[in-house]
Amino acid sequence: MNESIRTGNRSAVFNAVAACGLFVVLLLCYYQGFNGPFLLDDVSSVIPAQIDALSISELTRVANGDKSSFFGRAIPVMSFALNNYLGDGSPYGFKVSNFLLHAITGVAIYAVLLQIFTRLNEYQKFFSTSEINKLALFCTAAWALHPLQISTVLYVVQRMAMLSALFSILALWLFLILRTTALTKPKRALVIVLMGTSILAACLSKENGVLAFVYIGFVELVVLRFRKYDGQLLTFYRRIFFAIVALTVLSAAFLLSTQYPQLLAGYEVRDYGIWERLMTEPGVLLFYLKLIALPNVADMSLYHDAYPVVRSFGLAVMIPAAVLLMLITASLLLYRKLPILLFGVGFFLISHSLESTFLPLELVFEHRNYLALIGVLAPITWLAALAVKSLEIRLPMKLLATAALALLSFQTFTRSIEWSDTVLLHRQALIEHPNSLRALNEWTIHLSAQGLNNKTMAHLEYSHQIRPDSPHFLIQLLMYSGAINGPNEQLFTYVREQMASNPLKAEEIATLRDIYDYFHQERFEWPDLTVVTGLYQVATTHSNKLLKAPVESLLFQQYSVLLSESGLTEKALVAAKRATQLDPVAPEPLLQLAQMQIDLERAADATNTLRQLDTVDRHGKFTAQRKTITNKLLQLSIAELEN
Repeated sequence: MNESIRTGNRSAVFNAVAACGLFVVLLLCYYQGFNGPFLLDDVSSVIPAQIDALSISELTRVANGDKSSFFGRAIPVMSFALNNYLGDGSPYGFKVSNFLLHAITGVAIYAVLLQIFTRLNEYQKFFSTSEINKLALFCTAAWALHPLQISTVLYVVQRMAMLSALFSILALWLFLILRTTALTKPKRALVIVLMGTSILAACLSKENGVLAFVYIGFVELVVLRFRKYDGQLLTFYRRIFFAIVALTVLSAAFLLSTQYPQLLAGYEVRDYGIWERLMTEPGVLLFYLKLIALPNVADMSLYHDAYPVVRSFGLAVMIPAAVLLMLITASLLLYRKLPILLFGVGFFLISHSLESTFLPLELVFEHRNYLALIGVLAPITWLAALAVKSLEIRLPMKLLATAALALLSFQTFTRSIEWSDTVLLHRQALIEHPNSLRALNEWTIHLSAQGLNNKTMAHLEYSHQIRPDSPHFLIQLLMYSGAINGPNEQLFTYVREQMASNPLKAEEIATLRDIYDYFHQERFEWPDLTVVTGLYQVATTHSNKLLKAPVESLLFQQYSVLLSESGLTEKALVAAKRATQLDPVAPEPLLQLAQMQIDLERAADATNTLRQLDTVDRHGKFTAQRKTITNKLLQLSIAELEN
């Protein structure tokens, strides 16, 4: 009895020392990156989350304002608001918060891995209790120190993915406690409530929190296998399992039946369709496996937008799919002897089952592996330890584990330095991913912000040579060239030709909107009204294949304004009508059309448009504008009667 207590105390001390040591090493690896900038979606998702006072009502207001997903992402948005309120708004505080969240998630992952390794070891008894504990610690350390995690932890907006992962892992841990520990009825009820709350919190952090149900069902099926622990009511837990399976299937069926068009609407702004994405993703999954199992900092980046899309069925689809199928088959065949393989393969694929399948997301993002790393690192840890033990390798396991963690730490530290400075990050991205539209564009923004106009134009010309399929850089070059060197009709003609021969995507439309805004702010003399109108004329003719209806509708609204300013009122009216047809549920195009019809003294048409507007503006957001237009219409009607 006393010996057992002493062993337990030694184990607790060892774990505490190991955890403190890991935290210090993790901090040393990451601290340089805390000085890095906001990136990409940080600007639109993190900075706007502001509260005026530290109160429940203010936090609720911010949370309710987030409509970025089906469930909303209330929890991370509230955390961003707290960061903004308690800090100075700089990226430093946000990144430190992400780092601490990463450390906390590591603790939860250790608790889950310890349970899973313990249960799997019961089938073959490969390792002692002490060795299982060390394997769980090592795997957790490898997960926390892996260089791939940099692009999640130091990319502030990915706190959404981190919180979803944390709550999903907590739900899984609570389920394991529920299944493997003898609990009284009150404690069992409490654990079930906490587990449900964790799953809800995961869903309110990011929509892939629904995978918590799948993780739980998978672990029951593969790890616990419906075994009875400590006199538990096995029938009760079987019912829980089938309830989870039924709930998952019903939820998926409900979402697909009610949200299918909305789920796939994003393909309208992609240069690939659903089948092209599905054909490309097997290769992407193998790319992720390579990044995890054989980490190389040169292969990692924030920008993977140049990843090649598979356009037709062939070897590029069959080879990656065959490799994945072989992994699944091997794990199933070896399940009785090495269940860790099936756990790893299944956990990895489940983690990618939403973001790497049919949803119209970008093809590659490293943060999608935040939890998926467990599915690769757990089998590697288990098999490596088994090999060392079975072959009686003289090199001590501690030395091999230390060397592996040192290598991961060095690579993470290297990436952290890279992410600590805007210029260094974007320059390195441009060197390692020269075809990345994002990397090229970010370097343009950097040069422009430094006032290096000639270098900016030279870089834009270089970018067009690298990516001739995208008129984006040419449109930017036209704007910079005109503002600095004056009119360039030859360049204008060439830009129009390129826009007409290449399908316009969201990037080009965003640049056009910049030109539209700058022109009306009188920030340059050229491009003038004729040139800007000419660009929009080409864009409205060649844009409808790849753009969302609201985006194209706004394009036509702005084109209508430019035509009106050019004195082409009838054409302006046609463009305004087209804007309402593209987005019939939006009030803004109808407001513009009604105003234009009144200006052209077409009272009957304006009356019909206002009736449509009354139907669309159900929440009264545009009541004031509607009243103004209605009063103008009344004045127009009176004038017509008097005449």
